[in-house]
Amino acid sequence: MAQGKLGERVLVAGAVISRQKPPTAKGMCFVILEDESGRLPTAITPPVYEKFQRDVRSSGLVIEGKLEGSGPGQIGFYRSVLISRLWPLERVLGGYDGHPGQMAR
Repeated sequence: MAQGKLGERVLVAGAVISRQKPPTAKGMCFVILEDESGRLPTAITPPVYEKFQRDVRSSGLVIEGKLEGSGPGQIGFYRSVLISRLWPLERVLGGYDGHPGQMAR
């Protein structure tokens, strides 16, 4: 889902399939996004969560952040994104009225 080198900035969109803010995570919020290519775990720090707490509740998101994870040769190759900004997908799509192939005028 998110391609690039570790540490690079990425812009990714997907459906939210999981959203958790466990009490033991010191204010961190974890969101899993999914698109046709797979699932992507993401993390949101407390200051970023405070800024975007209303938008993070959307069913689809566009996120910008830093690609993190372990590199090749390490056990359990893993990629995630540390989110710096996010937007509700419906706001980014703007005039989309919900019918495939048809835009609102």
